[in-house]
Formats: sequence, C-alpha cells, structure tokens
Amino acid sequence: MELVTNWDYDDFVIDKTLDSGVTATVYLVTDKDSENQFAMKVVKKNRTRVFKNEVEILSQLNHPNVIKLWGSFTPSTHTIGQCMILEYCSHGSLYQYLKSNGKLTEVKAATYIKEIVTAIDYCHSQGVTQRDLKLENILLSDKSDKGVKICDFGLSINQLDNIQGPSGTLIYRPPEIFLEKVYDHRCDIWPIGIILYELLVGSDPFTGCLTDDDCKQMTIAANFTIPPSVSDTAADLINQLLKHVEERITLEDILKHDWLVNMTREG
Repeated sequence: MELVTNWDYDDFVIDKTLDSGVTATVYLVTDKDSENQFAMKVVKKNRTRVFKNEVEILSQLNHPNVIKLWGSFTPSTHTIGQCMILEYCSHGSLYQYLKSNGKLTEVKAATYIKEIVTAIDYCHSQGVTQRDLKLENILLSDKSDKGVKICDFGLSINQLDNIQGPSGTLIYRPPEIFLEKVYDHRCDIWPIGIILYELLVGSDPFTGCLTDDDCKQMTIAANFTIPPSVSDTAADLINQLLKHVEERITLEDILKHDWLVNMTREG
C-alpha cells in the first residue's frame, strides 16, 4: 500500500478511542472505501510543530519494528487538529501488556529487546535520534505477542550529535540530559536498560523517584538494585546499559551480549 495523500477526516469511521495524551488522541478508525483499520492520531491544533516533525521523520523510516505512517492531512471540515493515519497494532502497548500480565520470562524479554535494539539502530542509521523510548511507545502488533513497533516520534530529531534540551519521560531520561550536557544519539541506549529492567522485574529501577529532583539524583548516581530473580547475564547487560554515556554499551555490542545471543538462539 502506497502513502495516501488525499485522505480526509470524513473518509473514516471512528470506531473507538485507543489512547489520549497531552498532545494527541489516538483512535481506531476504519477506512470507508477499503474497510481497512488504522490508528488515527489527532494532534492538537497548538502542537503543529510536533505534528510536522513526526510526519517528516516517519515518512523517511521504513522498518518492520517502527510504526508505519500511511498518510497525513489537515481535516477540511473539522477543527479538531491535524491527523496522521498509522499502522494499527491490535495488542496495545508493552506497558499495557506488562500491567496485565506481570513480568516476562527472559526468553520473551530478549525477543522484544532484540527488536527494539534493531529498530533504534536502524533509526540511527537514517540520522534519527528517537528521544522518547519507553514502554508506552512500544506497541505489540499481532496475536502471537511477537513483533514490536516503536511509535511516537514527536520528540525525535534528524540529528545524531550536538543535541540540546530535555526530552522524554523522567524515569527514562539518561544522566547526560539531567546534567544539561550537549548529548548525542547514545541517549536512546539508556532507556533500553530501563525497559529491560521493567520487563524482567515488573517495575522500574527507580521506584523511589517521587520528584524531578529524586529522578535526577537517582539517575546520575545509577542508584538501583537488581533482584536475585534476574539471571547474572541479564543483570550484567542491565548494568552495562545503565551507565554514563562514556561507558555505556553500544547497540552493536548489545546484540553480541551473551544474554541476548543465548536467549534468542533458535532451537
């Protein structure tokens, strides 16, 4: 299916609300002509810059683990905001899955982490720093609970180095951003460590983080404990991910790490 350029709001039936946030509301919709289902992301009128940024970035990405943009438009007969038509992932977010099912086995967690790492590595190869990686922005695409899709590129940037300014949710924010340093694409690696911890433990590593300052201090100090239920090799990877940027493991080395290799080995 090619990118559609002539859609309008009235071309769709609104089936239900999937999610609602500060900048946008996402609906499950059905195209009246094809009867295909999509996710329609309606970005608020005062967030035009975020909308244009996300459309521009998603238009240049094409990867099985990155959400697919099918089209975008400003409604001609409605004043609700600007709309993106996105691939619909029927099984919700990894956050919702974890909330309903609890922590994952190490084999399943490794499958998801490998796909996330591969997707972020692809984004970097295209000159894109994602900057908002978290459980809520990782969607499950099919009935087998396999195949994640990274979504929400509103804070992303077509830049790999010399990046400035805060981004992302506090508990996923790396030390270099809290320290107000100029940073680079390696900021996307730290939240992979937070996500891996959450998948294996069922909570985030900074559960005592009640205020912005708490989060800042705990993150900079890397003040967390890995419970004994997590294997030694998985704990080693978490520790290598949650380091200051100069010592942080690379995406390439994550894929070579013993835990990931062993847990995703076929057969």
